[in-house]
Amino acid sequence: MTSIVDPSSFNDSVKSRSKPQFTFLESSNPVGLMLLDLLGFALILYGLALQYNNLDALPEFLQFTNIGLVILGIGILMTLPFLAWVLKACERALKNITP
Repeated sequence: MTSIVDPSSFNDSVKSRSKPQFTFLESSNPVGLMLLDLLGFALILYGLALQYNNLDALPEFLQFTNIGLVILGIGILMTLPFLAWVLKACERALKNITP
């Protein structure tokens, strides 16, 4: 019984797809990531202030029970790309240091 797929062509296609086509952190601008991190940190502080100080600084339609936690979570999500970029840079630096 013969196979429909030629095994040699399968191995070639796997080798050509071994490197990912799109990498988010390699081509990112570090200044943009730093600004996103600062904005995320500001949202974290604002979310904490809303959650624990009962501020009424938001419009009526945005005021609900746990809006401080929501803004805090958005701020944390905004800081993650810079953290990932820094960890990736540290990993590359450690690879260059070790013999």
